[in-house]
Amino acid sequence: MIDIAAGGVAGSVTVSISSWWGTFRPTGMYGRPADVVKVRPAPWLRSAPMKPTRSYAPEMTRQLLMEAALDLFAERGFRETSIQDVVERAGLTKGAFYHHFRTKEDALRILHDAFLDLVTVEQDRALAEFSSPTEQLWHVTSAITQICIEYQKHVRVFYRERHGLSGDVRVAVLAKRRVFTKRFQDIVARGIAAGEFSVGPDADVAALGVLGTCIWAYQWYRPDGRRRPEEIADQLGRMALLSVGVGPDRIRAIARSAGPGDPG
Repeated sequence: MIDIAAGGVAGSVTVSISSWWGTFRPTGMYGRPADVVKVRPAPWLRSAPMKPTRSYAPEMTRQLLMEAALDLFAERGFRETSIQDVVERAGLTKGAFYHHFRTKEDALRILHDAFLDLVTVEQDRALAEFSSPTEQLWHVTSAITQICIEYQKHVRVFYRERHGLSGDVRVAVLAKRRVFTKRFQDIVARGIAAGEFSVGPDADVAALGVLGTCIWAYQWYRPDGRRRPEEIADQLGRMALLSVGVGPDRIRAIARSAGPGDPG
């Protein structure tokens, strides 16, 4: 279990073990109905924002500020959002903001780091629990798809607002993004080397195409649509394997192993 908690006046992100986002993964995504990872981000990384209260305890204040910043960065953009906008949305003061953050960029950095830490943990899990590149690719793509569907605002800010980061912070965040992407590409490269995948002349193009398809779900998914997030994650996981040349029988076997409720 994973806990990504924001700590420190500057808003550093640490990763430890706990429960994040409630029960995030659909039953059986990783093979056994009981094997469900519970994920709890820092409280501001939630689907539904908290309702402001009159409590000014530090943890509550920080939560309200982060929720307000997330909403506004997603709605207006980082540059178009002022600190005054954030504190007004949170129902707090600039003094409260500067107690927790040095700058508006601190809040943006926390959002970027939290998302990167989450998807990296999913990569770690897939690599640790599954030996074949085919299984690894299935589980990584399914998990990333569902994250991007269920937390659209967070993903929108992550991919649209990177221009708001500067200096060493930008360098560090972009380096983490490259590591995440490279590890995804490495799964495809290992699948080719093992004879499990056939992708044409450029493995990196294939990997980036698969990754982009999963991530782009945050743009088009609608909560009132015909399919639940876990169904879409299942379908895009299957499509990912088809796109790298995995046969239908192998795909059905992997999907069935994900547990009851997944169509064969």
